[in-house]
Amino acid sequence: DAGAVAAPLAAAAGAAARETGRFTPRCVGDAAWACGKLLCGADPKENSVDEKTRAHKKTFVSAVSSLALAARVLVSDEKRLGLFPPRNLANALWACAASRVDKKLAEPLAAAFFATATAAGRADAERKRRAAAKEAGTPRMNSRAGGSSAEENDFSDDEVSFEDAKPSPDDIASAVEAVALLRLETVDADRIRAAVSSALTVPAGGARGIGWRAAGRLEHATFAALGCGPARSTVTAEDENVSKRDCEVLRRLLRRGAAAAEEADAERLTLEEGASHAMLRVLDTLDTKNDDARGSERSILCVDDTQRLLSKSLRDRRWKVTAWNRFGRGERVGSAWPSVSKTKFDAATVRYPPTRAAAEMALAAAAARTKPGAPVWIYGARLEGVFGAARVFGKKFRDVSVVFVSACGGFAVVKATAKPAKDTKTPHLSDDEDEDVSRFRTVTTLTLPSSDSTTEKTSTETVENWSVYPGLFAGGGLDVMTAALLRAMPDRFPVPEKKSENETPFAVLDYCAGSGVLAAAVRRRVPSDAALTLTDADAVALRAARENFASLRRGAMICASDGFSGLAPRATFDLIVSNPPVHLGLQPEFTVLRRLARECVERLTAKNPHASCWFVAQRYVPVASICADADVEARCVFSDDRFAVWKVARSRLPGGEGAESPGKQKKQRKEKKEKKAKKAKKAKKAKKAK
Repeated sequence: DAGAVAAPLAAAAGAAARETGRFTPRCVGDAAWACGKLLCGADPKENSVDEKTRAHKKTFVSAVSSLALAARVLVSDEKRLGLFPPRNLANALWACAASRVDKKLAEPLAAAFFATATAAGRADAERKRRAAAKEAGTPRMNSRAGGSSAEENDFSDDEVSFEDAKPSPDDIASAVEAVALLRLETVDADRIRAAVSSALTVPAGGARGIGWRAAGRLEHATFAALGCGPARSTVTAEDENVSKRDCEVLRRLLRRGAAAAEEADAERLTLEEGASHAMLRVLDTLDTKNDDARGSERSILCVDDTQRLLSKSLRDRRWKVTAWNRFGRGERVGSAWPSVSKTKFDAATVRYPPTRAAAEMALAAAAARTKPGAPVWIYGARLEGVFGAARVFGKKFRDVSVVFVSACGGFAVVKATAKPAKDTKTPHLSDDEDEDVSRFRTVTTLTLPSSDSTTEKTSTETVENWSVYPGLFAGGGLDVMTAALLRAMPDRFPVPEKKSENETPFAVLDYCAGSGVLAAAVRRRVPSDAALTLTDADAVALRAARENFASLRRGAMICASDGFSGLAPRATFDLIVSNPPVHLGLQPEFTVLRRLARECVERLTAKNPHASCWFVAQRYVPVASICADADVEARCVFSDDRFAVWKVARSRLPGGEGAESPGKQKKQRKEKKEKKAKKAKKAKKAKKAK
């Protein structure tokens, strides 16, 4: 019912925009942004929703149209031009694009935004605004806090200086998206290129430039707005409908997007480091009579310390550390349950998982492997909801309390004491790993879209006895992103003709398979004798996948692997499919996607010209930039307001037939760069000596 919320909000904002006394640009701009988020991609003609929802969407579109009409009147009045600075125009355009209003309503807003998207445009708009205000005799007031002198500022409280209202890269992305989605014709290519270039310019003074989200949004929007076709990782001036100036801007965008993604990866451990530091502060303050003997007396189980930040520090402090991680990392393989030890642990730490069910499972494992009365700590970030961890401990623990909060308030540690098994009313966990994990298994029914496109009606396939466990992506079921990928992929994949019976069968890899949903759907689109391989770093997910494919009576190789590391070095596939993760908890992390981009081409069967890799990501992820940095040609084959499906085909490698491998290309490029830098350094040294 998002439309029921968005429609009155848009209507109120539109009414405020028409009434000068009530109008404030920030109010209307923020309302427009909220409306766009509430109904991203609203389509009143969509048949997949009920009549009530369609009615809400129609009301919403009507309300946003009213808002756009009111804003249009304002931007056409130079005397009131200062009431609508670029950011608020971008928000209004975002709402127009999200609700697909009549483009005639949005065109004046777009023209006004792009006229002020560059420094020269803002200076010109500011001159016009000042001249109009002077002609109208508007009193000069200071809107900055603490000041009252008319000499300091020429703007009233409801006005904003265009010189101080530079649009952010996100604002420019919203505006360019509106041009692309609504197909606005009033904004020419020169203004679009200038605005995008402005977004890509790194601010002076060491300030950070465009972020990875804005770069990802601009990838799709800029290609479409300039009429250069779908977003892709390689672009040349020889491409159809791509001019030399378009090529320069797009290549610059891909470089900046790759840099922004690398910056995000460099900061991906921010929450991990802060949480680990908080846990160490607690352990360092434990009252021990003999610190030198602490390591020989105390053993500790570290749960889900995947990055080894805590366990390494504890070993340095002479604790006896045993790590249990569900997720593998690099060459280390995860496990679904902590292994049985001769003696139970004196204490345990649990890195707060992303879901409550996963937290309950991790705590149950910790309780099964610790001594009665042993302390168990959960540590994490406020953003992750760690302050609510007290409600997760359950009946196996007592004396639950928050024992540490960081100085910034962003991290905390919650402590509890494990009860003896006889004092709990819950089933006692055994020393049998298989039995213990099975207690958390849930059986459900999985509904998959049918691959038969010969009928007009939408058909589905129902899979009974589908196993899921706590902490699986999308609860172990079919999520909206995987559904988008399945809609974009062909109903049948081309299979090369076998020249002999000894040839290997069609091979499929589900990269980051989870419980096996994607592989289960794809099995209907490939030959019945196709060899299926499923990989994932989560040991619990792989357990679910084994159970599910056993239930399907379909043979598949289930492999614990962080990326491609667990596969045979020379293993290749005719088809690779994936819905790769792009977050580490709440932090963005593109390492898994980056490995897929760098290695997928070498993992595609060389003898099959139709071999391809298909994957899906959120629209705002800079996939084209990441693939360009990996020297891989990726092309977007489907996108909507939320998701984008990408394809890498072996038949379309950069350089054509016989091209060097992406790894070799990158090595050659690095060597060339180092050689150039060495030559420049030598010339500089010679010049200085002269």
